Amino acid sequence: MDIALTKSERVIKHVHEMILGGELSKGDMLPSENELSAICDVSRVTTRKALAMLADMGLIETRRGVGSFVVVDSIPGENARERSKLISRFKSAFQEAISVKKLIDPEIAKYLALHASKKDIAAIEKAFKDMEDSFQSNVRYKNAGHDFHMSFVTALNNPTLVEFYEKLEEMESPFDQLYLLGGDSQVRIKEIDLKQHRDIMEAIKAHDQDKAYYLSKIHLDYFENYYSGDMDK
Repeated sequence: MDIALTKSERVIKHVHEMILGGELSKGDMLPSENELSAICDVSRVTTRKALAMLADMGLIETRRGVGSFVVVDSIPGENARERSKLISRFKSAFQEAISVKKLIDPEIAKYLALHASKKDIAAIEKAFKDMEDSFQSNVRYKNAGHDFHMSFVTALNNPTLVEFYEKLEEMESPFDQLYLLGGDSQVRIKEIDLKQHRDIMEAIKAHDQDKAYYLSKIHLDYFENYYSGDMDK
């Protein structure tokens, strides 16, 4: 399955998410080329190419010497057919990634319940606080959720596992999961996500290995079932 994005597509995807997540509205100025390049880890040449493509799509307008501005109220072309294709592609990538996560995440939670240091716990708590603080922004919440997951993995001090898990995270979300849900569903799923993450974190802090393992498994099972169903409900 080919889910990799080109460097230009990474920039386009990021701008899409900012518009869809409410970070940018019609008339707002995009981050500078330097900022976008740093965020998406691409060169300015690539960013400039992506901005030109976005302009060709009719999403932005670039004013020489000033910057680029959003010129639409929403992403055009979001019809039922295109949405169905996006959901299908998302589900395929998500299921592949989560099937691997189900093998390792509960074991990581169980291990941390016994071995996590005070520094590890502090990093996990900070990442969770960032999730709480970014609840109103889909883009920020998604990024904070990524950081929360990675705080578990980095606590193991295994660079190979960190690199592998980063790839899983990328596979799991080739498109913003929250964008593919309706407004009410976005709020509900974030509330559930927060509660489940909090419960796992508290089990680790309490050094309850069995509970940490079980809650991690429940969390993954829940989202596997949720995203395999009808996401329009």
